[in-house]
Amino acid sequence: MTYGEEMHHLAEDRLEQVLTPWRGRFAAVDVAPVLRTDAPAKALNEAAGSAGLLVVGSRGLGPIRRLLLGSVGQAVLQHPPCSVAIVHSRY
Repeated sequence: MTYGEEMHHLAEDRLEQVLTPWRGRFAAVDVAPVLRTDAPAKALNEAAGSAGLLVVGSRGLGPIRRLLLGSVGQAVLQHPPCSVAIVHSRY
């Protein structure tokens, strides 16, 4: 197994760990995890090609930064494949 393959396998395992509690909590929601290594905005836009809504998180750290979009949010909004929601964390 190459280093890249090993890292991909570890990332898939971690993704499953993160999704497991949410699948239990929201069992009626279909989730199809996809692990991509492209630039984030490119990967999100391509993955959302057939979606009705793309939701992108924004950390918005600090009072001023909460008003600004991060680089991924800005890039996704340049050529959105569908409606986009930028969601800020609760802090």
